[in-house]
Amino acid sequence: MSQENAQHGDKANIFKANIPKPSDFHGLTELTDYVDERVIVKPGLITSLVAPFFETHNSRSFTYDTVQTTAQIPNSKTFTNRGDFITQDGENDKAFSIPSMGWQLMLSPSDYIGKRMPGKANEFQTEAYALGKLITKGDAGWDLHTELGLAQLLTTDTNFLGSNAIGTSYNFYTEIEGVARGTTLDVNLGSGTDPIALIRGKKKELMQYAARNQLSGTVVMLCGDTFFNS
Repeated sequence: MSQENAQHGDKANIFKANIPKPSDFHGLTELTDYVDERVIVKPGLITSLVAPFFETHNSRSFTYDTVQTTAQIPNSKTFTNRGDFITQDGENDKAFSIPSMGWQLMLSPSDYIGKRMPGKANEFQTEAYALGKLITKGDAGWDLHTELGLAQLLTTDTNFLGSNAIGTSYNFYTEIEGVARGTTLDVNLGSGTDPIALIRGKKKELMQYAARNQLSGTVVMLCGDTFFNS
């Protein structure tokens, strides 16, 4: 059957097939090949901006070393004195436990045998089709896990453990820096304070901190609805 849109002149072809009615073995009902497929929304902005790299460990914990280099400036002295001693900088190690994240999939013949393929009258689901759906859902779940984990780390400094909360929760800023993170910067667009000046000052702090860790790059601000609607 073909249906024409008189206003725009477009044509939409709807192909129909006859299949038995579930409630009436001798009756027939019509089936179109259109499938109302509703997929998940998979955000990936933070993952694309941060571009994280991953390491795989076979143990339940990992340790890494830190080297703290401090600045020291020569002081004035007499010509007969050799001056102050250069202080020694220390090394430390940081140890964290690794949470176990994962799931399992299970498929039985009753999950696909005798079930039609969506939009098909005479084609039935196969083991490969049913298994592929589970694998695709699992892959999407890992992508969501990465995005959510990065978002939680950036906003709360803590690691993502999921709803089960099995494992050790860390505040990485406190663990690594030894002090709590400072107060957040409130950029109020409706006040008399110049927001650009506030952002510029915070950007300078971030770039100085990045230089300490031998990192470089641009500063990216993630702004939500409250910011854009102000």
